Amino acid sequence: MIDPRTRSGILDLVQNRGLGPYKPLGQHFLVNLAMIQRIVDLLPQGSRQAVEIGPGPGGLTLTLLEQDWRVVAIELDHRWVRFLSETWGKQFYGRLSVVEADALALNWAALPQQFGLAAPLTFIGNLPYYITGPLLAKFAGESVPWHTAVVMVQKEVADRLTTPPGSRQSNALGVILRYNATIEREFTIAPSHFYPVPEVDSAVIKLTHGTQLPVGFPEFHWVVHSGFTHRRKMLRQALAIGENSPYPAEQWESLMRGVGLNPTARAENLTIEEWVVLARLLPSQTR
Repeated sequence: MIDPRTRSGILDLVQNRGLGPYKPLGQHFLVNLAMIQRIVDLLPQGSRQAVEIGPGPGGLTLTLLEQDWRVVAIELDHRWVRFLSETWGKQFYGRLSVVEADALALNWAALPQQFGLAAPLTFIGNLPYYITGPLLAKFAGESVPWHTAVVMVQKEVADRLTTPPGSRQSNALGVILRYNATIEREFTIAPSHFYPVPEVDSAVIKLTHGTQLPVGFPEFHWVVHSGFTHRRKMLRQALAIGENSPYPAEQWESLMRGVGLNPTARAENLTIEEWVVLARLLPSQTR
């Protein structure tokens, strides 16, 4: 049986089965078993059930199955859906469900009932760059019943996501994810461990669901999104030109000063606690 966790295994798929990475989907396959095992070891060991995003030829999938995990694999590429179903799906019958779907369009909240998974869910995956932002955003708020997500992303993305709010390198997604989660940067993976070899380093991050912040998610999301959309502007101005902003810049300035916030600060300057204070300034009709 072909082992997709090795470079020779992937080359076998390319040369003998006509299966290989599909560039438009940003496919790069991790071909280092030690690195794959390090990723799997980051998962909580309780339920031993995982939802995998973008399994490709199944390097992570196979490792999970060999260690008695139940896996629901979400894959957009029909070639890999068929390959996984005909290989690991048969070898580990009953423990692998392969779903041909776009992970961004999928109703994640329905997965526990649909596949008999215990909620909250555990997620794992090697995320293509072009879906990283919108996919991780699905973990914010409470629309998805989840506990842990261990994902591989570009190193630059990991650096920004794990930078604490209030630092220059912080970004909107990193702040929004902290509404109900902690984010940890685990380790870096060099390009040489992938096939084909990407141009940039990758990094593994771990998101763990926690207590949500003491403010509604819609208002928290609105102020963070508005602030970072115009991150070079002072917050009094950035918020005033945010979509459906309830106040002009002068009123934002007055309100912010009233709660001890600096209206001339920029989005990158605010701590998570200050974002909560700012979100509470929104009038009830906009919440």
